[in-house]
Amino acid sequence: MQSASPSDLICPNPSCQARNPVGQALCESCQTRLPVVVLYAPSLEDWAGPKGNQLVGDRYRWCGRGVLVDHKPGLVPDAPDEVPTAIAVYLRLFEHRPQVPIPYGQVQVDGRSRLLLEEAPVTLTGELRLPDIRQEWSQATTLRQLNWLWQIASLWDPLQRLQCESTLLDAQKIRVEGGWIRLLSLDYQPSKRPLKAAELVREWLAWSSKSRKPLKQGLTRLLGQLMEGGPSSGTAVAQVLKGW
Repeated sequence: MQSASPSDLICPNPSCQARNPVGQALCESCQTRLPVVVLYAPSLEDWAGPKGNQLVGDRYRWCGRGVLVDHKPGLVPDAPDEVPTAIAVYLRLFEHRPQVPIPYGQVQVDGRSRLLLEEAPVTLTGELRLPDIRQEWSQATTLRQLNWLWQIASLWDPLQRLQCESTLLDAQKIRVEGGWIRLLSLDYQPSKRPLKAAELVREWLAWSSKSRKPLKQGLTRLLGQLMEGGPSSGTAVAQVLKGW
């Protein structure tokens, strides 16, 4: 395998492996499609980046804000010998893609292994491609708002079983793409107490300060029911929302 540089991609065809300019769709030598694999490293969100114009781990182009591009997409990414729980939670939520990103591999930065996620809501520019849910909330119709809340409620139970439910209380991690919600990463909190669905609905009320009156009233009633021992699971909350 040839070494790569920030200005070229290595063809993934094992019998070719030619250098190609970034942005080219097909390999100049063999016409193999050149995939653009955009990745997100949550722990590198605030990292300043590599010195000079170097690839991270001799493979990944740094785009800023935790975003990298694989310049050797034909190679199997580096992975840990034993999968830690903080990565395993993503694998166990695979069926919830594209709402939950998936592990791609890892890269060594500053002496630490950094998780790389695929299908996260980011772009090559290093900016977060999708707005967070609070940014779009006031512009959305009531039907779309309900759809977003239903998706979040449906994710609550699977994430809670894996001790990741606090992710759904962080609007910065909940990105929206039309009618879909997309999580930037998971917040794995094994040492914290389990959160209750009432805390989720209370967070929704904070987002919905600019919502239409019927939705705010409905959420207020739902919160009251939860506080009084009503539906306690995300699935039950989703069923309530589905009936509105």
